[in-house]
Amino acid sequence: MEFLNKIIIRGIVGRVQRTVIHDKTAVDFSVVTQTIHKQNDGTQTCETTWFRITGWEHLSGCEDLKEIQKTSVVEITGRVRPVKYTNAFGDDVISWEVIAQKVRHLGMYSKDIMLEYQNN
Repeated sequence: MEFLNKIIIRGIVGRVQRTVIHDKTAVDFSVVTQTIHKQNDGTQTCETTWFRITGWEHLSGCEDLKEIQKTSVVEITGRVRPVKYTNAFGDDVISWEVIAQKVRHLGMYSKDIMLEYQNN
């Protein structure tokens, strides 16, 4: 049996930070997704989730990282890993980071483009 650690995220880019390390560009960025749920009483609730993504521009499948900027619509395929750190209050915290293995730039945010992707 093969074990699998894979996540696919389609959403809107928030913050973007590029860092050059040994002539290779690492891109740390955030992506927000929204899921709309209908409650039992018929009202709609919107669940917003932010993801922290790290990718390398030189990797095959991540060439589109060069194009992303704030409000880009992207689809990320990657793996999830825990990151442990100590916050400003001295507490040990674990957050989850997505290591991008494939990045597709789908365009810039507009209500029309998001409706198209939500309906697929």
